[in-house]
Amino acid sequence: MFISIEKKQSSHRGRFPELVCLVDKTRLKRVLAQMLDEAESLSPYGLRSLSRFHREHPLILQMDGAELRLDYEPGESQTTLFGGNANWRGPVWFPLNFLAIESLRHLHRCLGDGVRVELPTGSGRLAHLGEVADGIERRLLSIFLRDDNGERPVFGARKPFRGDSTKMRAASAEATHRRS
Repeated sequence: MFISIEKKQSSHRGRFPELVCLVDKTRLKRVLAQMLDEAESLSPYGLRSLSRFHREHPLILQMDGAELRLDYEPGESQTTLFGGNANWRGPVWFPLNFLAIESLRHLHRCLGDGVRVELPTGSGRLAHLGEVADGIERRLLSIFLRDDNGERPVFGARKPFRGDSTKMRAASAEATHRRS
């Protein structure tokens, strides 16, 4: 494992590095190439929690006579394991995306505009890490915005949310205290 430490003069009283990275820039670009590949992790609505590759190629382990599977499962899980929620095994999961966006912005602050990757992979369009973070953020937010048909993708094809009801504001499942 390669450890890269980037230190700027303006670091915290000169005692701590601005960036400790477990991979060098070449390996970082390889990781980002897979992360920003629309056939793998990048979806129209942010980063998938598990690569789409696993839809056709589940990870299957045999252990103590039992078959253990890791499948790409957008939506509700096929098993009651982990409460039946498949958020971390396929669809976009906001906490994962938040961490990725914030990490990319920090990397951009430390490494500058010199590190550029294709966004999305294979497009030929190069972007620095700050632009990559912004692109993922736009995709993440677009799930709540009306599309060309006036529908919000977050509601899917469910009838109660189609037609006139699209004039509704996007709902948030998070409860917020009024003083927060």
